[in-house]
Amino acid sequence: MKAPPPKPFKGEQSKLDGWILQMEDYFTLTRTSNEAQRLAHVGLCLEGEALDWWNASRRQYTTWAKVRQALEDYYGDHYQQDKAYSQLVGLKQTGTIEQYLNDIDRLNVKAGLMDRHLISIILNGIPS
Repeated sequence: MKAPPPKPFKGEQSKLDGWILQMEDYFTLTRTSNEAQRLAHVGLCLEGEALDWWNASRRQYTTWAKVRQALEDYYGDHYQQDKAYSQLVGLKQTGTIEQYLNDIDRLNVKAGLMDRHLISIILNGIPS
């Protein structure tokens, strides 16, 4: 299947997670399983500071998984789990219960709490 590659990642921390997700979807849609081809695609989907990083370090990576981890280590938000947890604890239902639970799910993707921990957070956020 033909699919357009993701827009280039330029090194913006806030866009890294989305770019990685799009790269993985791109590899799935195009059935790109060969690691050399995946790494070539990475180089084509980077610009600016991120491309400079790739140019300087690409020889040390042999798999997409290692590149992904290196990008997360270099450009990722190292406090995103803590931030998401704080936002979860402070979240209060102000609209519909459906929207509130969607917000909980969205934040928990980054916080990584188990369902049993979420129950008290959810109940505390619902007005009595």
